[in-house]
Amino acid sequence: MNQIDLVSTISYLLGIPIPFSNLGTVAVDILPLPPSALAALDEKISSKGDLSGDVTKLLRIEHSVTALAINSAQVWNYFQKYSLVSPLFLSKQNNEKLTLMLNKATESFSTAIRNSIHDNGNEQNCFVEYERAYHRFSDFLSTATDVGRQAWSEFNIFGMFLGISIICLALAVSVVLWFYIYIPSFNSRVSPFPDCRKITECVAAAIFIMLQIVLLTFSNSYIDCEQSIVMFTISCLCILIFPRLRFADTQFGNMSVSNEPGKITLSPSWFPVSILVASRIHELFVFGHGLDPSLKLYSAQNPIVFVMSSFALMFIRLRLFADAHSKSKYGWSGAMLSFQCDVLAILFLCASWRYKRKGIDFDESGFVFARCAFLFPLLGYILERISWLLQSSLLKAYFRFSDVFDVEGAQTHVNIFRIVIILMNVTGPSSAISVVLVFMQVWPLYYLAELCGSRKVPSFVLSILWKSCIRQTFFATGHSCSLGELQLSSAFVATKTFYFIPAGLSLFLNSFGWDIIGWLLCLASAKATRRRDIWQWLGLFYFLELLFNTVSVSVMRRHLMMWATFAPHFIFTSVLFVTFVVTWFYGILNWPKPFLA
Repeated sequence: MNQIDLVSTISYLLGIPIPFSNLGTVAVDILPLPPSALAALDEKISSKGDLSGDVTKLLRIEHSVTALAINSAQVWNYFQKYSLVSPLFLSKQNNEKLTLMLNKATESFSTAIRNSIHDNGNEQNCFVEYERAYHRFSDFLSTATDVGRQAWSEFNIFGMFLGISIICLALAVSVVLWFYIYIPSFNSRVSPFPDCRKITECVAAAIFIMLQIVLLTFSNSYIDCEQSIVMFTISCLCILIFPRLRFADTQFGNMSVSNEPGKITLSPSWFPVSILVASRIHELFVFGHGLDPSLKLYSAQNPIVFVMSSFALMFIRLRLFADAHSKSKYGWSGAMLSFQCDVLAILFLCASWRYKRKGIDFDESGFVFARCAFLFPLLGYILERISWLLQSSLLKAYFRFSDVFDVEGAQTHVNIFRIVIILMNVTGPSSAISVVLVFMQVWPLYYLAELCGSRKVPSFVLSILWKSCIRQTFFATGHSCSLGELQLSSAFVATKTFYFIPAGLSLFLNSFGWDIIGWLLCLASAKATRRRDIWQWLGLFYFLELLFNTVSVSVMRRHLMMWATFAPHFIFTSVLFVTFVVTWFYGILNWPKPFLA
């Protein structure tokens, strides 16, 4: 028995409808006679004394044809409904062929029923008609199954080849433009190749990135273990960078990082350790993203945890305010208004999560707080821009508006923080500690990009660290490359009613917002440190990942795990790439100098 026949057979035996989309055929050979047929058989045997088996044969084939007729009606109903959604499913020729076969089978079945009613004594004549209907229904189901398999197992090979070719062409053009822009800007005193002390980490980084973007895409086991592979990549690279920076400290003196004189200093060698520890803590101890906090299952949703994390975020926002104010020519009032709106948004988030955790009715308070947490960052941005526009109109004779818009990237960090607040709202209370841990990863990456000389970390290695940390955050926040594990609760953080566009935007931001935040932070770091090659390497990796994922789903199109593993992974990779391209153009439009100078 074929596997697809099992469902229809069991359904018929249980007396329940055959599933709507099932294409299996009822195994009539194993069907027992129903009680009504057995009663009719006993009646005929007792009245006629016929023990030859003709009556039994007739009743059995009558029962079999009835089962096939019900099965055929279910399959035909499914084909008709599917054709309305996908007009190309059934060709005109196949539709006419199946219609003719079903009509003939139905006509034979009707004739057999009429004969069994009117020709009560002629079992042989009835048997012939039932047998004809039996074969016609069987032929119809067999043909319908073949047509369905042909339509659903058909792949557009030309389209696959064309898509891969376009991606390869775009990749080649991107690489040529990259070298055209990047190579002439090299300082003649700086070698484009790392010194021998950095070869080990460069080779290790190359091996890990090839594992992630090439080998991983061709194995469903590797895809399932992607989170562990990414964490292992971060661990190995940080462990390799740490001793080299530590040796540089002992050989050339301790170059410590401090924002202000007299403050506690930190050796750069501890930056990789900070990245590793923050990533590991985030992965092992922070859970419950996108889940209802009223369940009270996770420590990350504890009020003490998310209130302390919220205060840490307020402190970070205060530092961003001081940084933006000190690096701007003017605009104190706009920056202050923006700071106040962002702090209020964080407080509204805490109030909303409190109501969610206690299960208090959301209709009056909880949803209002969640909506305010959405609106206040946008309000702060608008007020800030209005303030700056008013002042720029008064001081335009002395300052250029572009200088005020984003001086040394300080305002960029403020805008990223606003997106983080909205992202926290759609992710839930567990995101508060997640954001703190993400900043603990990003801060060392910023400072690693500023190191120079023997302490300098190659841009190739830094870009892989950025990509791995961004990917690790995606998994650590409860996401995976599976459509069945989307955090659908993000569509209802501010309302109980489903609205398509707001719900779609919330779900998109919940699923891909952490990647967007990571890209923007990497872009800001590349601009601030004037190391655009970090961003260019990152773009190249995403381009290669899309290419090999496309090749993978084309090669593995008939693999058993195609629709469960390879196809969802390809969908997530494609959406991430498109989003990354939008972020790339955002960087070009807002910061043209680091890319074109």
